[in-house]
Amino acid sequence: MHRADGRPFDPDLLERVRRHFRRELTKVQSGPAAEASDCAGSAPGAAGDTGAQFRELHLALLEARRLELVRIRHLGTASSAARNRALTILDAEQISNELRSLPA
Repeated sequence: MHRADGRPFDPDLLERVRRHFRRELTKVQSGPAAEASDCAGSAPGAAGDTGAQFRELHLALLEARRLELVRIRHLGTASSAARNRALTILDAEQISNELRSLPA
């Protein structure tokens, strides 16, 4: 996976984001009582380019997850409640990511 400008993402950042999304998948499968992830809140404040990379990667992965939800809807392999819960999480993550990207 590469950034919009063609440069690769930092490998350590990729691994942190993979762990984050695995926890998110577990949350969706477990239902609304699952605990919130803390990964998304910690990485964007990192020094240098890492914060920008995280936001860019996060938005790309959110889009990929939305496309997967569309595919799942067409297959009929998940309940509408599970899909709605996943979409709510995606929406909240995207809004949070975009708000953190705004200049102070």
